Amino acid sequence: IQTLIGSNKVAIASDSGATEGDDLPLADHTVAELVELAAEYGIEGAGRMKKAELIAAIEAAEEGAQD
Repeated sequence: IQTLIGSNKVAIASDSGATEGDDLPLADHTVAELVELAAEYGIEGAGRMKKAELIAAIEAAEEGAQD
């Protein structure tokens, strides 16, 4: 599974190339998907975070990546 990142929206692409949740806001993703995305940003402790905390951390990481 590969995660494609962009402007607070995430698409999860399977090995077949199909996407699930294309252009969904972060809030519409599962905690597992958010933990995976957080790991790609190098966010430590993501596995212990609540969904709202994950979203806030990912949004902060995305803002930092755009600078």
